[in-house]
Formats: sequence, C-alpha cells, structure tokens
Amino acid sequence: LRGASMNATSIVVVAGIAPGNGVGVGIWGAGTRTAAADYGAASFWGVEDLTISALTNEEGCGNLIEIVHSEHVTLRRVRINGCYYHGLEVDSSRHFLVQDCVFSGAYTFASSGSYIQFDNGVSGPRSTLPTATSVTYGTFERCRYLRRPDTDACARDIDMRHAAIALSAIYFIDCYF
Repeated sequence: LRGASMNATSIVVVAGIAPGNGVGVGIWGAGTRTAAADYGAASFWGVEDLTISALTNEEGCGNLIEIVHSEHVTLRRVRINGCYYHGLEVDSSRHFLVQDCVFSGAYTFASSGSYIQFDNGVSGPRSTLPTATSVTYGTFERCRYLRRPDTDACARDIDMRHAAIALSAIYFIDCYF
C-alpha cells in the first residue's frame, strides 16, 4: 500500500467491529485471521508514504497497523498517529523493517495503550492455529517517537509485557525518543 507522502495521503480508521472479530484494525496482511501455520499469513507486504490515524479513540479503532503471523514486512515513511490500543502491534512475526516512521498522537486505553506492542498472538482478531510466540529479526531504523499528549491515559511507548512472548534480534537504530 503506497501513498504520495506522509503529508499528502491519509487513512482514517473509522470504528466498526465485524461480528466475532473483536478489536478494529486499520491495516493488516491477508491471512491474519486464517493462518494455519507459524508465519503463515501474508509475507512480503508493506505500507509506505502515508499517515494513518483513528477517527475516534474507541475499541472499534483499536490498532492502526498489525503485523501478525507474517514475515518480510516493511513499513517505510508512515506516520502512525493515535488510536485506542496500539499504533503498531507485532505478533508472532519475523523479518520486518520499520524505517523513517513517526509515532505520534494519543493511545487512550489506560492499562495498555502504546505506540508499539509486541505480543504473543494468542488472542484478539487473529488465527489461533499457529503456535509460534516469538517476534524475531525486527529493525526500527531512524524512527521518531514524539511526546504524547498530557491527556493520554497510558504512559507506555513500547509494550513488551506479555510473559509468553519471546523477543530476539529486535533493533532500534538511530531512533529518537
């Protein structure tokens, strides 16, 4: 998915929960809900040169971008600008690059809202057939994490609190916090 630039192309996620799918998500790869094997969802996909934000901060606008059961995913020059839960959620995936992105806005779920969440992928709007609970070989390069509004209910920028998840080879290179 490619836009013209962060300033010229905007995607606004509007609340709407499909029956049985739970949290609303703006962009995710094909197969997220149907993957039958570890890393079995869409691979070799990306998002470039746009801004994504939520119209309102409610569960129907839960996560802006999800990388779930995937590999070889690239986010480049994307402004991820506020929603209810997480701007970027990465679950049970490997070999991903987040480059020259800007994380901003409010993430209002009081106990968990964050710019980025690494998760074990065993709950939420995703397939439960794969068994991998690791996130590996991920690089965040030249990303900026801007100050969150004082009214933001949660103070987590990067959430790694799920006990069953294994993180390895996750790099933050030349990022600004």
